[in-house]
Amino acid sequence: MGVFSYNEKNKIMIKQYVPYKIAFALKELGFNEECFGWYYLNNPDYIEYERCKLKDCTDIHISAPLWQQVIDWFREKYKLSIYIIPNGVFDESKHVFRIDSKDRMLILDKLNNVYSFISDWIDNYEESRESSILKAIEIVKDKNSTKIKKD
Repeated sequence: MGVFSYNEKNKIMIKQYVPYKIAFALKELGFNEECFGWYYLNNPDYIEYERCKLKDCTDIHISAPLWQQVIDWFREKYKLSIYIIPNGVFDESKHVFRIDSKDRMLILDKLNNVYSFISDWIDNYEESRESSILKAIEIVKDKNSTKIKKD
């Protein structure tokens, strides 16, 4: 088992994991996939890396998934497909994200009555990727709260 913190030496490795705030929100949605690392519940500045499924860890840990693992999880569990799209024409640094739903009960753009959500232009890929995950979390929370209200 190894421990690494947010410092310059491990900056490249740390970028592969979702930040603590997203990991915590995913835990609240029931994320319990096997991961290569985990955060301490009350110390978001350190990740321990060891293969771990949260149910096998103690209650002081939060799974630290990789970005792609989270994108795949939303697609498999909630039928939400997430895309990061660069603006290759005018400004290559700008990106948008798009989230499509295969769940026809979930209308993501209520104004246009479609099963997709497209963001405004965002300054860079990393920010767009993080924003897309946060939006997917919001969509799932809204969907879950709607189910509760109907029951």
